[in-house]
Amino acid sequence: MLRGRGPRTLTLALAFGIGACIADPAGPSSDQIMKLTISTTDGLLADGESFTTVTVEFLGDEFAPSNPSVSLTTSSGELQSGAGKGTTITTKAAGGVATAELRSGRTPSLVVVRASSGDIGVSDTVSFKRAAPETVVLTTAGTSAAADGNAAIQLTAELRREVGDPSVGQTVTFRAFVEDAGIRTEVSELRATALSGDDNKATASMRSNTVREALLVTAEVTDPDGAVISSEAVEVRFVDESSEVGEGG
Repeated sequence: MLRGRGPRTLTLALAFGIGACIADPAGPSSDQIMKLTISTTDGLLADGESFTTVTVEFLGDEFAPSNPSVSLTTSSGELQSGAGKGTTITTKAAGGVATAELRSGRTPSLVVVRASSGDIGVSDTVSFKRAAPETVVLTTAGTSAAADGNAAIQLTAELRREVGDPSVGQTVTFRAFVEDAGIRTEVSELRATALSGDDNKATASMRSNTVREALLVTAEVTDPDGAVISSEAVEVRFVDESSEVGEGG
């Protein structure tokens, strides 16, 4: 006759590196087993060049000898280690520690980085912050157009940074002025905004008026408070239709 026994609790050890990870429901939580750290505390500029280090550490000596596999994913930007690069990479946690480089993308956003091994997963966030242009280069497809009210001059503003690229989606404001004795008076021929694309360029078109005159055209980028970060101006002319038009550029 068997004697009765009281309730028993069976805890299965976590098995890393073989695709299995079974834990007692009453056992430690993911963040008690694995820790993810992103080195920067201030975020990264969304310039496509800034980077930081992501570290994954298994907590407990029992995990170190097994060199478990770790999958790292990022919602934006690119991860890179000796195992490869991409938005998802898999690497080994030698001695219980794995590291990778996270390089920023060019879209400002709150980015989620996740590490997982088997059924265990932890995550953290990092901000990709707006990388403003340092200079604006304004060019025109020709510097003159017929003063007939129909002709147009195409404008292109190229945004640049010394290191990396400006974030995508910068707002560029195009305006036109008559300048007399150093005093600028804005005119109605042009007041447009455009967003920069992956090529760092924003474009606009200015239709001519019927007055033969020279106008100063500007392209500028401002910060969130409205202060001008960078701008450039070029002169264009509306001329008699019999005159040569479209020269320069």
